[in-house]
Amino acid sequence: MNSSSDGSEGEAMTTVEATFPSTTESASESSATSESTTESTSESGGTTTATSSSTAAERSSGAKKNADFSDLTERDALSYTGNGNSRLAGTRFTSPTGNIQCHITGEGAGCVVGEHQPWPEANRYNDGIPETTPDVIGWYPGSIGDGAPQRWKQQGSWPSRGTGVELPYGTYLDVVTDIDGATPNVRCGSRETGMTCVAGEHGFSVSRETYDVW
Repeated sequence: MNSSSDGSEGEAMTTVEATFPSTTESASESSATSESTTESTSESGGTTTATSSSTAAERSSGAKKNADFSDLTERDALSYTGNGNSRLAGTRFTSPTGNIQCHITGEGAGCVVGEHQPWPEANRYNDGIPETTPDVIGWYPGSIGDGAPQRWKQQGSWPSRGTGVELPYGTYLDVVTDIDGATPNVRCGSRETGMTCVAGEHGFSVSRETYDVW
């Protein structure tokens, strides 16, 4: 992670010492055809319902369009970054509703999703507790940009909950994870339709109703 200072506390951002579960294997990704009905709620409280039948590949292709942040306004990631080498080190932000809470460090990038529809069984990280319902999507520590994001059950203090700053709809952050370029930057954009994060050629788009990775 790049050296930077928190906009509110002024501490230097140096290393990351967060707590992670100690597991190493990953689940495989699969494609499936499914029919789904989704309901989305706008910031003003209105709802829209849409029914679609498509393959996982088609859904991922559509989700990739969200990775084009040209319609969004960039915010300074340093204003969301800091806390030295504590468990809160890194860049922390939330969706305006607070349902999606993201935490990016030099090691991992993940978003905790509080309320969401059931996620597909494929692409689960081997977190050691497969009987639990996953609530995090992203790149487990040590895997930023290495393949499609995965999902797992949060354990320990990362990703941090309840400590991020709101990332308004229509804006995005470009977070430098390594000043030497060993890992790709992570870009995350906030829209009323959900949160989209990209690292290299891979990314995810998630909301209460949707879950797409590529």
